[in-house]
Amino acid sequence: MHTHSILVLLLVIALVGCEKEQSEEIISPELSPTIHDYSQLAIGNYWVYARYRYDSLGNETLLGSQDSLVVMGDTVANGQTFFVLQGTCDTPHGQPYRYYARDSADCVVNLDGSLIFSLSGLGEVLYVVDLPPQGTITWSTAPDIVTHTVPAGTWMSFVTTGVTEYAGLPPRTMRRYRAAGVGLIEDDCVYLASGVHYRHKLLRYHVQ
Repeated sequence: MHTHSILVLLLVIALVGCEKEQSEEIISPELSPTIHDYSQLAIGNYWVYARYRYDSLGNETLLGSQDSLVVMGDTVANGQTFFVLQGTCDTPHGQPYRYYARDSADCVVNLDGSLIFSLSGLGEVLYVVDLPPQGTITWSTAPDIVTHTVPAGTWMSFVTTGVTEYAGLPPRTMRRYRAAGVGLIEDDCVYLASGVHYRHKLLRYHVQ
């Protein structure tokens, strides 16, 4: 979820994906938001996500567990100040995880300089992630925004899409939804071979 989502970093043969919501309404953006509007990187901010499982037919199951993410503090690395984000997934095998991100001009980057989200070059390739030994995820953000609903509410959101290519397996698609004034409102992960995927939807949050 998150930055790259930490799930993408942890799942070598598992990729992020979801099917497009049929109820989404496409809207041409008229505002001039800043990157902070979509990152909400500030110490003390937090987001709590409900977890859902989707089978290959798109049937939804609420798992009854949550994933929490909080901006714990900041640190200096490579001469830049990064915010420290820590997540905790309350599943039997869930482990706390941590990653680092910062706002840079009109984009959000992680510790190695990879782009997480950008307001420039909309519709173009944002970045490409290698999936060893022979796969990639190509990310881009659509130029239009959509109305999107999660348990915490309905927002006009940018959609960042990742399309996977992996030898011998069908492509999968990930869509992350970001709303101004809130941050990441939905994220997904999918197991490449089975097509079973998980969706994290914003349940509650606090931003300053």
